Amino acid sequence: MPTVHLFEKEKLKPVVNLFLGTGANYEDKFPTQFKRPMRLVVSENIPSLRVCDGFHWVDALFTKDSINDFRKNWSHLKFSQLRDKLIYVQRWSLRLRQRDSSKQLCTYNNLTVVYCIEQFKPIVHEIPSQRQTLSAKNLFDDPKIRTMLEGTRHDFLQNLIETKHESIRELDDSLGVGQSQMPSLKGLFGDNDATAVTD
Repeated sequence: MPTVHLFEKEKLKPVVNLFLGTGANYEDKFPTQFKRPMRLVVSENIPSLRVCDGFHWVDALFTKDSINDFRKNWSHLKFSQLRDKLIYVQRWSLRLRQRDSSKQLCTYNNLTVVYCIEQFKPIVHEIPSQRQTLSAKNLFDDPKIRTMLEGTRHDFLQNLIETKHESIRELDDSLGVGQSQMPSLKGLFGDNDATAVTD
């Protein structure tokens, strides 16, 4: 008879918060002491994958290698049978993605953090607490995560504007032209005749 597993503390929110605080750079800036294995629940697997830590849920992405490893080692289980089951995630990473917030649930301001599962194994002798998994909330409804996403979006746009402005200055210097106009955000993403004068 399987035992019921109760989640004691949040796991997804602190790592996503730290990920956004380090500039959404998992490979270079994310501290290695936070890259520990964790138990999660696969709360949805059709039409999109979501994992839950008993408090919050977030979109997930299983790598092809992890699914192939699962099929090889647990051939008696189907991937679709993992819904509402515990998994032990041994290797994972976080990725910042752009998604349309009007069409996707786990997004804010057209940005989302995807939990990428690189290696996992199912836990068949335990079941998650149904009360905890049903009361879990969308991670992107949290005001702190929303603020961090807005800051990340702002930093990205600021870096994009500075890079475009530097390339315009370098072009002006090489051509011997005076100070030029810096394109507006609309100009950066398409309509190039829309410009704003910078002083």
